[in-house]
Amino acid sequence: MSIKKFEIVLDRKDGVFWAGETVRGKVILDTEDDLQTRGVRVRLTGLAHGQYTRGSGDDERNTRRTQVLEDHRHTVFGNYFTTAVLPEAGADPTFGRAPGDGTMYIPFDGSKLELVLRVMDQDFGTRDDLLGEVLLDASTLARSGATQSLRLQSQGVPGDAQITVSAVILPANHILPEASGEDKSASLVVADHAFVCALVVHKATGLRSGDWLDGNDVYVQAYRRPRNLNTREAFPSPDAKAILRTRHVAFPFAFPLSVDAPGTAELSAGRHTAFIRYYLYANVDGPSWQDPSVKVPITVVPIRSMAPTTPLFSPLVVGANGDVYGYVLCCGSMQLGADGELEFSCKLAKQFFCPGERLSLSGQAGNSTSHDATFRVDLVCHILLCQHAHRQTVVTLFEVDVKADEKYTFDPESEVYLPAVPPSFFGSQWGSEIGCQDPVKWTYSLALSFEAGSRIRGTTDAQVKGGGESPRLPGWSEIRNHSPGILSTVFSCNCTAGVSVEPVHLRPAQLG
Repeated sequence: MSIKKFEIVLDRKDGVFWAGETVRGKVILDTEDDLQTRGVRVRLTGLAHGQYTRGSGDDERNTRRTQVLEDHRHTVFGNYFTTAVLPEAGADPTFGRAPGDGTMYIPFDGSKLELVLRVMDQDFGTRDDLLGEVLLDASTLARSGATQSLRLQSQGVPGDAQITVSAVILPANHILPEASGEDKSASLVVADHAFVCALVVHKATGLRSGDWLDGNDVYVQAYRRPRNLNTREAFPSPDAKAILRTRHVAFPFAFPLSVDAPGTAELSAGRHTAFIRYYLYANVDGPSWQDPSVKVPITVVPIRSMAPTTPLFSPLVVGANGDVYGYVLCCGSMQLGADGELEFSCKLAKQFFCPGERLSLSGQAGNSTSHDATFRVDLVCHILLCQHAHRQTVVTLFEVDVKADEKYTFDPESEVYLPAVPPSFFGSQWGSEIGCQDPVKWTYSLALSFEAGSRIRGTTDAQVKGGGESPRLPGWSEIRNHSPGILSTVFSCNCTAGVSVEPVHLRPAQLG
């Protein structure tokens, strides 16, 4: 392919978006001459991934799970349109678990729109299998507002398999923004079309098996009715030879993020893996597996819809005390005996904070032993991988040495700040029905410890909420029991109370 330039340009330069916002931009394509292609496609994908390893050598076992959080796509140039691929979906695939995975946007002039729908099984390295096809009057379906189930046929003969679809008609510029300036002629797939039919595939049932070993990797293909179509025979395949004659083109796109989308997160889990990522991907679809493509990551910031509850405004007191024992010389021999006491009592002015905010920790730590002691405040990130393996990482926020037989008084104005941690994810993206299937969940605790030879700890489960406005959230014990909660962020200080940390509540415009 004679391509000189192929890139994705976002309207927002920093690539940071609030959940619920629309991600806008354009795909720039420069060619040296006419370009023959199956199509130019762009998509927005959000993924959650968790992976851990147990054992070693011959006994090593890997467990991993990936979950699609967002899957929006446009065919910005080409003759046919596709849904997302549902891996190993079997005979009865259901679309809609990831927003956008079953939606195709097909431009038309507002009159009659007849489409061929083909249910396909994706096969790498070989031709995809056709599992069934049907002719659909999409414009009539859209105007009816109904959801319709259609029997699929093979070689012109109706079978038992069905596909369920619905449709809605929208102005074209509601889906794909108009280009401007030098890119005025950009949106070729929508050119001369005032409307877009948003065709939604809900499910298919009773599909035959297209693979000998694995389950069907199902997607749905849609294209306009060919003139030579005979419904009593196998339908003609879509025209896979679209020719792009424009040397410079900028295809605009716009993808909506879900309001409850979890935030971007890269979690440290040693040699294990845990993350939530969002990215844009565009490709020039050709016959080779080495399609020209480009990928751009974006950052998603979660939001909340409720203000912190009144109890979170009350102070939180955290304290602990304990005897320290050591070996002392007595009667010519070393014997174990008491060496004094360590104690601390700390107070947080409130129970919710923003990342980057000062903790405002006040109180005292007393060391009545004969040894120097160390008081430390740690931030602990607890990670639950694939609903089973528990990992944690620790970052020290504050540390001070307390001399023997001395006390240390905490200054509320001290430089103890919360880092910019990603909001906790409790696995409630789609509610309790499938919430326990999330590949990764995480929360936080703030741990206070005092150590002089032996250690005493004062630990309090505390909540770091993931939106500028959030209700009180469940604690770590509930998360480990797979109890679906809310997207949030959590803390702990080793006692039995909680504090909540709220991300800075910026207006969307402030994000870039």
